[in-house]
Amino acid sequence: MDERPSTIASARIRGVMAETRVTQTVLSERINMPQAVISTRLTGRTPWRLDEVVDVAMALGVPLQRVLPLDEFAGRAS
Repeated sequence: MDERPSTIASARIRGVMAETRVTQTVLSERINMPQAVISTRLTGRTPWRLDEVVDVAMALGVPLQRVLPLDEFAGRAS
């Protein structure tokens, strides 16, 4: 299983999008990012940048912690 932060963020973002019924097209309009770019992020082909994750959380109306996997990586830093 891929446990990179960007991969976990993608899964969380997809989950929030499903819960809120926000499509990639709507999200792309809200954050001014092409839908094709959002698709590459959500499928893991391209990792998310931190500023993009912040924009997505704001656009979906959820706290950043809901989409950013900080809790899953706490204590892993050496």
